[in-house]
Amino acid sequence: MSRTAPVCLPFSDVVTGTLVQRYKRFLADVRLDGSSDATFGNNGNPNTTSATTATTVTAHCANPGAMTGYKDPGTRVVLSRAPPESKRKLKYSWELAIVKQDPTLAVGRSTHSAVPSELLEQHQDQAAQLSGEEEQGGFDSSRYVSIGVNTHNANKLVELALTARAIPQLSIYTAVRREVGGLFSHNPRSRADFLLSDPSSADAITEEHSTLGSKEQPPPETCVVEVKSVTMAGQRTRGVALFPDAVSKRATEHVHALAQLTSAKRKKQQHRAVVLLCVQRSDALAVAPAAHIDPAFAEEIAAAWSKSQVEVIAFQAYPCAAGLYLAQQIPFFLTEQEADSYVLGLTEEHGISAQSGELPTNASEDCRESTQNEPDTPETRAVRKSKRRRRQERS
Repeated sequence: MSRTAPVCLPFSDVVTGTLVQRYKRFLADVRLDGSSDATFGNNGNPNTTSATTATTVTAHCANPGAMTGYKDPGTRVVLSRAPPESKRKLKYSWELAIVKQDPTLAVGRSTHSAVPSELLEQHQDQAAQLSGEEEQGGFDSSRYVSIGVNTHNANKLVELALTARAIPQLSIYTAVRREVGGLFSHNPRSRADFLLSDPSSADAITEEHSTLGSKEQPPPETCVVEVKSVTMAGQRTRGVALFPDAVSKRATEHVHALAQLTSAKRKKQQHRAVVLLCVQRSDALAVAPAAHIDPAFAEEIAAAWSKSQVEVIAFQAYPCAAGLYLAQQIPFFLTEQEADSYVLGLTEEHGISAQSGELPTNASEDCRESTQNEPDTPETRAVRKSKRRRRQERS
């Protein structure tokens, strides 16, 4: 991932405000700045000095999840505004939330050496402005976290990154296609987020492979990618992100379908299957399944990953008012306990490389947390089995 020219999905015509309420999953009422004196008070709750000129707008909330930790009234938000000629019914879209870090979370050695300095400066300026503390001395932006609310932005950013060949593990592919149908046997109408191919097979991809219900298999040397937007914080450690934030039968089915694409019966077709976790948090250092919320997803991805059927790639999509940036690759762990241990024990040796901006792909293996006191669950059993297999392969 380039540090000189990071991939960016820009936001257009942004305005700031304070969340009044989120309702019906996809709607949010926001009081725009300039119409009231709503800023954070000393207790972290908004001051709500009334104003006769208060303007409240309804914005589209493109996030069907639980939005844990950033949907409460008083949350400071960034909206993008559609151009005047747009025929959209809702002219505003909720892009960003700025919230205070949970003071009860453990704090590791959080380093963002791979994040371009200009992004860190934007985050500090933005957090200072939205918190109402910009005039106060000694402002500490690390007490705040920016969260990308719009889940659609994850796929848009990934498409830009794939086209720019900015994700190292997928940079060999030059042909990128979105929303490709006919790949998943569990539901012929289901579409894969991306189908990638290398130059030798690019010409073999035809329109038939994007036709709903197509029974034809994709050409060889292809990679099927499913993107998941991650926004929820871990339960114990700052810097850990979890997915999903609500039970997601769809995500579980996607992982299972990807594993089927790489099953023994289909090896001749040379598929690769990738789950790409786009973590839209400015504090992200590691990511893991939220087993306490969706044990079925945690079990499915642990089984697929440990059997080397499905690859998991995770990166931080750094959100700021200017847009969403592809910042740095972060490690994926099969349990939150492993992710906690990694972040709390982050060192130069096992952490982020300041030069490459990448984290070791075997970070889960390098985690030194003992598993003796872990609960006996499907995901922890899969972790232990995977570690035993890798030790055997090395010996």
